[in-house]
Amino acid sequence: MSSLGQYLREIREKKKLSMGDVEKETSITTTRLNRIEHNRVEEPSPTALKQLAEFYNISAVDLFIKAGYLTYESANMCPQPFSGTEQLTDEDREHIQQQIDYLIKKHV
Repeated sequence: MSSLGQYLREIREKKKLSMGDVEKETSITTTRLNRIEHNRVEEPSPTALKQLAEFYNISAVDLFIKAGYLTYESANMCPQPFSGTEQLTDEDREHIQQQIDYLIKKHV
């Protein structure tokens, strides 16, 4: 499984966003984002992670788990629609999300 920084960088690059684009929308400076993406920040702030999750349209819970603020066990205290997802790779999750997006578009 990829590190938090690597995961965030991959998402940003897949969305074809520059660090400047992210700064404009989130107010997270390019310097700070660079440090987060290169795992040079031990504990990125929950606020920054929430902003990135919202901007990238990804799960804040996944980011909090990758950052060490939550564990899969504590996150699973809330009812989850699927079980065993903690064993999936990031690529597996992305593939499943693409399938869900396809089904949603099909029904709209």
